[in-house]
Amino acid sequence: MTRFATSLTETQIAFITEIIKRKKEIAAILEEDPSANVYDFPKRMDEEGWTDEDYVYFEDFDPSRLYISPVQEQTAQQAKGVKFKTSDIKYVYPKFSASGEKINVVGDFYLEGCIVKSELGAEFTVNEQNGREQVSIKSPLDEANEDQRKFLDCLDEVYCTLIACIHIRAAGFGFAKNARIGPDSHNWFKPLFYTPRDDEGNVSGRPSMYYKLEYRREGEKTSCYSSFSDPSGKNMQLKYVTNATIEFIPCIRFRRVFSAGAKSLQFTLKSAVVTSIAPAGSSVRQAGTIKRLNSLDPSLQSRFAQQFAVIKDLTSSSSSSSSSSSSTETDVDSDQPESTLSGVYSTRNDDLHLEPQEGDAEDSDPAPAPEPSVVHRRGKFSMASK
Repeated sequence: MTRFATSLTETQIAFITEIIKRKKEIAAILEEDPSANVYDFPKRMDEEGWTDEDYVYFEDFDPSRLYISPVQEQTAQQAKGVKFKTSDIKYVYPKFSASGEKINVVGDFYLEGCIVKSELGAEFTVNEQNGREQVSIKSPLDEANEDQRKFLDCLDEVYCTLIACIHIRAAGFGFAKNARIGPDSHNWFKPLFYTPRDDEGNVSGRPSMYYKLEYRREGEKTSCYSSFSDPSGKNMQLKYVTNATIEFIPCIRFRRVFSAGAKSLQFTLKSAVVTSIAPAGSSVRQAGTIKRLNSLDPSLQSRFAQQFAVIKDLTSSSSSSSSSSSSTETDVDSDQPESTLSGVYSTRNDDLHLEPQEGDAEDSDPAPAPEPSVVHRRGKFSMASK
């Protein structure tokens, strides 16, 4: 088994093949008896503390419960005559009825992850393809962290399961009905996370998730349909998680498979619980070095404080002189028009309509990442109930 493989591994192919077989069995049973119970229920449902949610926690994800709807062909509104195909991504949620009976309820697929960290928080960029402003959050994932490793495992399972689902709907997407699942099947759409590589194709860093926010700008009006809350459940405005170092629990919305020549998965960050926040760049990366230096030289802090105090005094004096000179020049040019520089500064984060509204953000592909690669992260994929 090869981690961060550039093509599907034998284990992944075996998993996808097993999922296809299982889903065909489920379809055959439901065709005979639509009311048949064909899914395993999570063991946690029998434990105290279980609550019914409209999202699935990553450790409870069951590949057999994930599926995509029949493929539909549509015509793009902004490009006349251009046709594309879509298939909605759905999940069969295990829940309790009012009488306490275990039941299955179909809904949109929302996946909750573990606590992850972003050094810069929400970042505004411009989509090179359509010129539109977009917002995303980059979060590296560390395999040394047990929860993040399991989250990566789950994302890999979701990815492979969707490949299986597309294979089942092959005819609708234009594939040959008996298209073979092989190492190159990952080319159907990009993986869910990005793995950096050097010029020789070797892994050069940790994998990262790019969480695209449901955000839209129309002229001066901006709307964000992705919500952030603090641990108490209070809503946080987007501007507070912009250019900030945050730790958060993401809830990802997997919306649909989109095909217009190339295929892609459309997923966004629907909501997040922020568990820690600080100004971007405020964390001390070399904390261990600082501790070692002070243990080797106990007088280092006081000596540096004295040196720095001198620099601060010199800087303050220089700034005062510059301000005085600038003020004098302004008085001389008092007949000049009033400066318009204040109008240059952007206030885009201050006028956001951040409360979730009815409707949805504009459809678009997930935040682009340079040439991501499929990886396999489990020694053995399991179909057992979790």
